[in-house]
Amino acid sequence: MDLNELKNRHLLIWDTHNSLPTVRYLLNKIDASDLNCTYQKVSDIIALTDYVLTNKGIGIIPSILYDKNEKSVRYIPLNCDIPIVYGLAYRKELDKKSYSNSLYNVFNKAVKIAASKW
Repeated sequence: MDLNELKNRHLLIWDTHNSLPTVRYLLNKIDASDLNCTYQKVSDIIALTDYVLTNKGIGIIPSILYDKNEKSVRYIPLNCDIPIVYGLAYRKELDKKSYSNSLYNVFNKAVKIAASKW
C-alpha cells in the first residue's frame, strides 16, 4: 500500500515516548504531503490494536510488532522509503576478544537474511 492511499484517513502511528528517527521521518513525510489526514501517536501496541479493532483509525506499525496470531487485523506492508537502521549493543570488553569480528559478521548476515524476507 502506498502512503497516498491513506488520504483523508485518521492514522494511529506507533511511537515511543521519545520518537525514533524512522517515526520522525514518517511524520515529516506525512506533514509535507497533501494527504489531508490526521494522526495520533500511540506508544502501546495493545492499545493501538484495540483502536484499530474498534474502528478508530488505521494503524501504522513497524513489522517487528506484527502479531501474526491476531486474526482480526490485516497487516499490509507500507511502500515508503523509510530507512531502518540496526545497531549492536554490547559491553566494551568484547572489543578485546578474539571473536569480536566474527560476531559482527554473523550480525550483518542475520540482518541481511531478515531484510530479504520483508
